[in-house]
Amino acid sequence: AGNALALRMVTPVKGQTVELDLTEGSAELAEVTLSPRSELIGRSLRNISFRARYDLSVLAMRHHGQSILTNMHDVPLEFGDSLLIQGEKKQIELLYDDDDFLVLDTPPIETRRLSKAPLALGILIGVLLVIAFGWLNPAIAMLSGALLLVITGVLTMQEAYQSIDWKSVFLIAGILPLGLAMETTGTAQLIADLIVDFMGDYGALGVLVGFFVMTSLLTAVISNAAATVLVVPIAIESALSLQASPYAFVMAVVIAASTSFILPIGHQANIIVYGPGGYRFFDYTKVGVGLSLLLLLVVAFILPLIWPLFPA
Repeated sequence: AGNALALRMVTPVKGQTVELDLTEGSAELAEVTLSPRSELIGRSLRNISFRARYDLSVLAMRHHGQSILTNMHDVPLEFGDSLLIQGEKKQIELLYDDDDFLVLDTPPIETRRLSKAPLALGILIGVLLVIAFGWLNPAIAMLSGALLLVITGVLTMQEAYQSIDWKSVFLIAGILPLGLAMETTGTAQLIADLIVDFMGDYGALGVLVGFFVMTSLLTAVISNAAATVLVVPIAIESALSLQASPYAFVMAVVIAASTSFILPIGHQANIIVYGPGGYRFFDYTKVGVGLSLLLLLVVAFILPLIWPLFPA
């Protein structure tokens, strides 16, 4: 049929801008990316029958920082890839509730519960105040706040359930026994002694800075929760060996574990914007190293003022 109509394939020119005329019909454009919990990672568009499954067409793909306009249906999808899709508005809106994709657009006004915003803010402030004044354990306070959000209709039960990162839950559940084993077998003490021997000449502050650097490097390649669980027992043992306050050392580790700036794989938030933003792998390093050094200075000079290294 193609030969009869004299049709031929046109190879897109590098850097060429693709313009689409959507004035006719109800077709719309949207950009989506794989969610952190997507089950489609490692599978291709052809493999998942994307067109039949979602009734949407993929016009282009952003993969490893490169735009792909042809032969994209056999490319294995990876976390951070983004797709330019076309289809009816109602089909695109269904993706807002899909666990495999995140729609890179402002949700329609009708899907947002703006009237519940003051209530959500009030619950958040209430939870923070309860924790700050020590009226409840942080875990209990947070869980109570989450229950209030569901009871008051700010979130549906399904939305609350979908927001749980089960991979992180099971990761922490697996790492906690490892941290306990390190402590009970003396491994944490052994590593702590090695660190103190290596950095001890620089005093307690030097050891604390060493833990900050070590945790920052760890959290760049593994989960920040895993890095915290692994390093905290060692930091506590090191503080006790120096007769210093464990609180300052634990806070240094926690802050370092939250600074996943150096590599895009350090945190899900980095990966989510990696593909759609067109970033390169070491773009994170260029900015992240400077941010990490800035936080290192804050930890070295400000943290001891709030949590003294040595108890009074």
